[in-house]
Amino acid sequence: MIIREIVRTLDAQVYCGEDHLDADVQSACGADLMSDVMAFVKERVVLLTGLVNPQALRKAGLKSGGVREIS
Repeated sequence: MIIREIVRTLDAQVYCGEDHLDADVQSACGADLMSDVMAFVKERVVLLTGLVNPQALRKAGLKSGGVREIS
């Protein structure tokens, strides 16, 4: 699925990274515990979480090498 489809399906708002909306993701992880997020290590994954703090983005960046924020 591409990120654009995820945004449309979730009726989400894109705050940055509009130039990456056609990127393909292969899997998804939904979690509100950082330990669960850290255990789910995959490439081309989207993280769905209710956490809206800088620590969540930092952890995602550590695992992926970069973060594209869509909320």
